[in-house]
Amino acid sequence: MSRWSFDLTEAPPPDAAVEIAARHVSAATIGRRGGQAVVTAYAVEPLPEAAVVPSLTSQNVHDRALASAAVAKVLEAVGRPKRVGLGFRIPSRRSR
Repeated sequence: MSRWSFDLTEAPPPDAAVEIAARHVSAATIGRRGGQAVVTAYAVEPLPEAAVVPSLTSQNVHDRALASAAVAKVLEAVGRPKRVGLGFRIPSRRSR
């Protein structure tokens, strides 16, 4: 590999995962106990309706201040991790 290459298999996993959904933001951290992966911390912060609107074709976050505050709260609750994986939940039309 050249010195400018990047291999995802060599990157350390994130310290926490954050999910942003239409009605809440959640975060979790995972640790190891006895060789098993376990959830070590979990937090959920509700969002008011229309702060985040799932869409594949338009803007998702309609109230950036509320969404940012919710992300900050859940990260604080799970111990302010340094590396975070982020995901948006966008429901499919089939699930409606």
